[in-house]
Amino acid sequence: MKKILIIEDDRNRQEKYKSSLWSLIELYQAHTAQETMKILDLHGEDIDFVWMDFYLDDKDYSKNTIDLTLYIKQRYKKIKIIATSTHKESREVQMWMLGCDMESEKDDLAEMIKTLI
Repeated sequence: MKKILIIEDDRNRQEKYKSSLWSLIELYQAHTAQETMKILDLHGEDIDFVWMDFYLDDKDYSKNTIDLTLYIKQRYKKIKIIATSTHKESREVQMWMLGCDMESEKDDLAEMIKTLI
């Protein structure tokens, strides 16, 4: 079973993802950069994909996401990062420049995951 970490600060979206994906994958969920680091420290070697929102609700949200993306790419070579944001420019330009492997609209997560597993 594939293991996916979803980094999304919107708790309603997280619940929606969880309810539609729980039987298909092993799911880890984080709402902040700090929570993400804790999960990666415990399970990073086992995670296959990270689906990451570009704008987390942290104090300096874009810096946190940039730092997280670079950290994951350097430390966990096998993890594929899926960039997501409701802002098309963030997905297609900023996150691609950081080396993300794929991009997705937020509402397309379940369908994308089904194609990956």
